[in-house]
Amino acid sequence: MVTNQPVGQRKLQEVINTSAQISKASLIQRMAQRAVGVSQPVIQRNKHRKRFLNVATLGLRKAYVKHKRANQAVPNIQVQPLVDPVEEFAAAYEKARYYHKTDAGNLQSINQNGLLNYEDRFEMLGHDVGGMSKLGKEFKGDEKKGVYLGPKPFMVDARMTQNTVRAFLSADRTKVHHWFDTDIPSQELMMDENFRGGAVITKDSIFGNHVTTGSMDDLLNADDQKLQSILQAIASHYEGSAPDQTTLKQLLRSAIRSRRLSNAAFDNVV
Repeated sequence: MVTNQPVGQRKLQEVINTSAQISKASLIQRMAQRAVGVSQPVIQRNKHRKRFLNVATLGLRKAYVKHKRANQAVPNIQVQPLVDPVEEFAAAYEKARYYHKTDAGNLQSINQNGLLNYEDRFEMLGHDVGGMSKLGKEFKGDEKKGVYLGPKPFMVDARMTQNTVRAFLSADRTKVHHWFDTDIPSQELMMDENFRGGAVITKDSIFGNHVTTGSMDDLLNADDQKLQSILQAIASHYEGSAPDQTTLKQLLRSAIRSRRLSNAAFDNVV
């Protein structure tokens, strides 16, 4: 049953209802503002605290990252440098090559029989010799104590441009040079105490297949049997595996043509 209220009473009721809604909204707004006012300082405090922790732990984090990077497994990739085969051959050739300055009268005998020591000169030559070295009285007749040899720098400095023999020695004879040792393996070279500028002597003979007085081109063109022994001596001075004989011949020819190695002949110089 609907009761008809007077107009004035209805308006009063509407005012009361509106006032109640306004009050409720006002209350909610105040509560929201209070909540916002409380949360803002908390957020600010958390922000400052995080910034402080970041600064305080910066050094530790950097140290950790550095440690982690240092201990990471890095693949050990080694790039092998490109090696010029001619240069590689020339380096082995230089290590094997020695020179002997001798009397012109002994060149043919040395070329055939090799460089002799005191023990086997009679057996190989059938007679004594006056002395293979002509560098001074101190070395006159030095075949009595071995064989005088000079490496390439000594040959150049001493202007040994005539009556010279090339000797090619294997690595087991040229790598060790002894000074004052008394018990020296017979196959190894020893420094000549009378000439410490580069001369060495040896207890063992250097056979004819390891010495030559002619040009290297002559050996190549004639395919001289001696060339095989010389190339074997050169091959022993390679750092790694040496090429085969055919390749070594090609490299020798290339090194001569490029003037990387000397091709001088000593047997026709008086």
